[in-house]
Amino acid sequence: MNGSSHALVPTDVADRLRWALSAIDEGNLSRGEEALRSLARLSGTTRVAIVNFFEGYAEDPESLSWKLLIRTALISIRLDLLELAERALEHLVERPIELANVYSDALTCSLRCARLDLAANFLDKLSTKFPDDPLTHARTGDYRFARQRLAEIVALEPDASDPDVPEADAEKDPRIDLGHALARGGRSAEAIEWLIAAGAADRGGESFWWLADAFEALGQRDVSARLCRRLFEREPSTKAMEKIGDFHLAEGSPQAAVRSYGYCSYQDMHDVEVRRKLASATGRVWRDRLSYPGWLRGSDRPRYFDCFMFNGEFDLLALRLAALSNHVEKFIVVEAAKTFTGQPKPLMFKENMHLFADYADKIVYVPVEDFPTYCEHPWAKDFYQRDAMVMGLDGIAADDDYVVIADADELWNWEVVKVFNGELATMRMRLAKHFLNYQPIGTGWANRDTAAITRYRHVRENGASAVRFNLSRLQRKLRGVWLDDAGWHFHAMGDERFIQYKFLSYAHREHHNKPELVVEDRVRARLDRIRAGGYERGWVATPVAHSLPPEVTRDPSAFQHLLLKPEVDSASDWIRRLVYDRSRV
Repeated sequence: MNGSSHALVPTDVADRLRWALSAIDEGNLSRGEEALRSLARLSGTTRVAIVNFFEGYAEDPESLSWKLLIRTALISIRLDLLELAERALEHLVERPIELANVYSDALTCSLRCARLDLAANFLDKLSTKFPDDPLTHARTGDYRFARQRLAEIVALEPDASDPDVPEADAEKDPRIDLGHALARGGRSAEAIEWLIAAGAADRGGESFWWLADAFEALGQRDVSARLCRRLFEREPSTKAMEKIGDFHLAEGSPQAAVRSYGYCSYQDMHDVEVRRKLASATGRVWRDRLSYPGWLRGSDRPRYFDCFMFNGEFDLLALRLAALSNHVEKFIVVEAAKTFTGQPKPLMFKENMHLFADYADKIVYVPVEDFPTYCEHPWAKDFYQRDAMVMGLDGIAADDDYVVIADADELWNWEVVKVFNGELATMRMRLAKHFLNYQPIGTGWANRDTAAITRYRHVRENGASAVRFNLSRLQRKLRGVWLDDAGWHFHAMGDERFIQYKFLSYAHREHHNKPELVVEDRVRARLDRIRAGGYERGWVATPVAHSLPPEVTRDPSAFQHLLLKPEVDSASDWIRRLVYDRSRV
């Protein structure tokens, strides 16, 4: 396990901003910017809280060095946190600085915030202290241009009810520029007047989004959503639908939000931020169905609940039950009667429960008989099914119990997990595909983020999908907390028919058109080639005694159909072979 803290990533704005400012002040700009970026995605109301906290933070002059102020301003400009940049610049004006480039950067930031008064102040300092510096001449030109541009805008004095702007030149209208500058500077009400005067509500393009964002910043999400709905009817776009989803989620309609975010995730399969929002929405759907409030056991020996989705992985299920039954309180098995692509399928675990009768008292079965109509798209179905795990925990798990959120092909290592005593962590697992000991060496796919472990309270409050895909990964990025070598991700194990079925049924539809994964003959040929020693570059057959669960190493004959014969028999020989035969990796 890595990281010095196991506390949950703070959701309080003050804690997160304090952490960001501390990182920036210490010169860790990348981590500080990442923390501020997470705040930049939040609502306008939260942005006001950011500025309010910063003002309180600034009451102690010793807490704000000029380096912190200019760095904060520059980073905030990049992230469109203009209100925060403006406050940092206001404090920077009073600081004695002997560097021309700092005044130059401050002047540029001031112009981006539409603050000519601040820009004039920094220009005066630059001209007085560094009259012959090339930066002084460059920034003087920038300031004069900005002042002239503002004079042109103000001279228009438009009638908001009758904008006299040719439609073809709408985006060149200087009122659009002023509206944008006002919005970026936190003057949302004034921005709305100018943007509406320029006809931004009836046109697409950047001006429309500035207007929608300005309404959101004032807390008028309903107006922003109506604008986006009108735009979507004229010109369908994922950005408009995403904002509609934001409105529904904020207004307490998670089902409608799932429909909106699901559409976006289908149109842009690589939009990770939309998937995170979708995970939050499906978690809210199931949270509203819980029957029992949270409670604490108060024991220094927490219980463990193993929660996973099942889709026919019988070999891996048998391995899982044997490996973990002595350590977990319950296995929560979630199974759906449809694939994520919407095709009907049998409830395979339900039909074969008798095969696992020895573990009957340990298993809680949660069937998802059908997906609701608002779960129209694959990722919505995936998250909806995963979040059904909470129904198997409701009333059984205490808030201080541990829950592992995984898939059936992700087997966690008890010896690693049992020493974890934090709140939340992502679990990095060793990857194998098609065969238990067919593993990558020297590539980024080994030991990657997969499952997550958390206290039950976070599942109850946020949902399993949000914990797995949002909170645990944020914990790793911001706090550096994760569990290393926490298990095995046995990906796509089985014969050609099962592998074909797996890739055609799950949410990653980017794989649906890959013949080597979904055409039965091609899959069979691929498996045969691997069995014959035709390994892919960077992949090898590891010795059975190396990096496999004890249940496999004790009795490899029971898993013979899932094992490759390695070229060497011992781990030491295998490591030596890797050192001297670099072509294998």
